[in-house]
This record gives sequence, structure tokens and C-alpha cells, in this order.
Amino acid sequence: MGDFIYQSVYLSTPVLGAHRLTLLLDVDDEEPRRAVLLRDPNTCALDVYGDPTECTEESVTTETFDGYRPERADPAGRDRKLWELRHRPETGPHTYDVSFVVDHDLGRYRLVVTENLNDPKVDVITVVPMYRALGAERE
Repeated sequence: MGDFIYQSVYLSTPVLGAHRLTLLLDVDDEEPRRAVLLRDPNTCALDVYGDPTECTEESVTTETFDGYRPERADPAGRDRKLWELRHRPETGPHTYDVSFVVDHDLGRYRLVVTENLNDPKVDVITVVPMYRALGAERE
């Protein structure tokens, strides 16, 4: 997989059970693009700079998605790119959806997680700021 790699900082409050999230997005131009979400559940102590120090040693979980760019205009008019990360059918039902927003002008990246907590009327939306850890200049 030729990749763009995006990572979150350490999340004090876990998202999808993870304290760190990493997104690998395939650079292949054909859709669907393969996307892999790594969820690191390890709890860490933080130093005075906010850097993780001692951490638990639980296994990181991964899930593979199909990434699509819907034909949808940016409501803010900033030409941000939206990626819908769709669960693969063979992975069964899920209680959350994931999208990824790329804002080249401001150099911002966001993972948007929408969780349905067993109530069709209540969705919890969490925005996770990400930074590009590796990859080409443009997605």
C-alpha cells in the first residue's frame, strides 16, 4: 500500500476505545481507495510536554475501509476534501461511521467519528485532529 499516514496526538479521552488513532490512506487514484484505521488502546502517563511516557501494552486493532470522495461541495467554500470511509460488508454491522476531512489551504486533517449508541435518535460525533506523518504533497 503506497500511503499517506495520518496520526492523532495522544487522546486523554478515548475515541472508539483508542487513545491514539492512525489512518493509512492508499495513494492509488482509483476508487475505492483502501484505508486502514489503527486503534491503539494503550493508556499512557504523560510528561510535562504532554508526550506519552510509560504505556500499557495492549494490542493495536485494525480495520480496513473503502474510501470514497463523494460529489459534495464544501459548505465553507474552502475546497476541503471529504473522504467517506465505508465499512467492508464482510466485517458485519457497526455502531459507528468514519469520514476524513483534508483541508490543504490550512494544512488541517480531521477524522470525524459518528457513533450510534444503540439509540437511533442519538448520534455522538467526535472530531479528532490529525497530522500528516508521511505521504506525498497532495492527496
